[in-house]
Amino acid sequence: MRAHSFMLLGLSCVYLSEAALISPSMLHQGPISQQVTLAVGNRSQVYHLYTVTYATAWSSEFCAMAASASAHGFRLNVLGEGRQQHFQRDKLLDKLWTTKDFVAGALETTPEDMRTRTVILFLDAYDVLVNGGPRTLVRRFVRSKKRILFSAEKGCCGTREAFAFRDNQCDPDWPVDQYTTTPFLNSGVYIGYIREVDRLLTAARNEYEHYLAKLQSAYGPLQPLTQTSAMSKGPWDPYLVGTDQLLFCQLFAHEVAPRGRPFRSALAMSLDYESQIFVSLYNMQAGRELVVASDGRARYQAHLPDCDLWSAPRLQAECRQQSAARRRSATAPVILHFNGPHKHNMTAAASRMRWPHHGEFWESDIYSATPGARRLLEEPCALHSQALPFPPPTRAGTL
Repeated sequence: MRAHSFMLLGLSCVYLSEAALISPSMLHQGPISQQVTLAVGNRSQVYHLYTVTYATAWSSEFCAMAASASAHGFRLNVLGEGRQQHFQRDKLLDKLWTTKDFVAGALETTPEDMRTRTVILFLDAYDVLVNGGPRTLVRRFVRSKKRILFSAEKGCCGTREAFAFRDNQCDPDWPVDQYTTTPFLNSGVYIGYIREVDRLLTAARNEYEHYLAKLQSAYGPLQPLTQTSAMSKGPWDPYLVGTDQLLFCQLFAHEVAPRGRPFRSALAMSLDYESQIFVSLYNMQAGRELVVASDGRARYQAHLPDCDLWSAPRLQAECRQQSAARRRSATAPVILHFNGPHKHNMTAAASRMRWPHHGEFWESDIYSATPGARRLLEEPCALHSQALPFPPPTRAGTL
C-alpha cells in the first residue's frame, strides 16, 4: 500500500462530560434509526437499523470511523460520553452494559410488529472503517438466515476458568461449524435483530453475575487487576481480564438454553465465517489478505493460513486436509475491523479507499446518548478533520 503523510492515529482527543453544553436547537428525544428497504419478490420489506458505537472520547480514530460510516450513509448512535469513571472501573465491560441499556430502551419503543425487522449494528469506535452501505449490510444479514452474526477472526477465544487465573490459553472445546480461516468470535463488530440482541445482552449480564459469585464462593475474594500473578494466586475477574469478548465467547461456546440446546442455536447465532459483512484483521497481512482495488473498495482475500499457526491439533489437521481443495475467495465486507497490534494498516487502507458523498457527510448528525442530543459530526471532529483522508468540512465546526 502506498505511503501516507497524514496522522490518522493521533493521540489528541476531546473528553466529554455529562455537563456538556448542548444547543436547544440540537435537542432530540431519542436515538437515531434509519429505514432500509429491500425488495422481496414483488413487494418491498422495510427494516429499521440502529448503528451503535461506544466512545468515551472524541479522537482522530473515532472521527475516521464516524466519517467513513457517515460517508456510506450510516447514522451513528454514540454511547460512552461522560462515562470515563465507569470505563476506568469496568474497562471494556462498560461497553457491553451501556449497549444493553440502549438496546433495552430501543426495544421498548419499537412496535411489536417491527421487532422482527429492527436490526442492531454494533461497531467498535477506534479501529473500524466502513466499506459499504446500510442496504448492502441489511441485505446480506437477512440472506444469512441468522438472528445474530459476530465477526469471525483468527485470534482464538479463551475460557473463563483459565482467565480467572490469568492463564490465556485457547479454548480446547471451541465449536467450529465449518472449515474457515477465521473460526473464532470477535466482539468488536456484530449485528442482530433487536429481540435476540436484547436476550444475548441479558444473558451476558446474568453470566457475569452468576460466575463471579461462583468463583468467589470457591476461591475467595477477587483480586484487583493491579495484583500480578507474582503477587497473588488469584482469582481475578476473568471478564475484566478477558474483556467483553471473553464473555461473548463463553455464551457462544458453552451457554446452554432450556431443554439442553446450545444457546447459540436457540438464538440462531453464528459467526460471519465467509466475511460477507465483517472482516476482523488480527494476524492478517495488509496487501495480501486485505487489498484496496483501483475502484477504491477494500476486498478481503481469504487465503489459507499456515496450518502450523493453529494451536489445536484438530484445526491443524483440518487445515491440512482442506488446503489442497480449498480455493481462494474474495469478498467486499461492509465493515473492516483493524483489531490487534497493527492498527497502522487502518491508516494505509483509509488513504486508498473511496469515500462517497464528498464532504457532505460532515454535516450529518449523530446521536450522543449521554446528553440525549444530536450534533453535527463536524463539531466533535473539528480538531481532527484536516488530518483525515476525507474531504474537510465546508465550514469550521465548533466544540
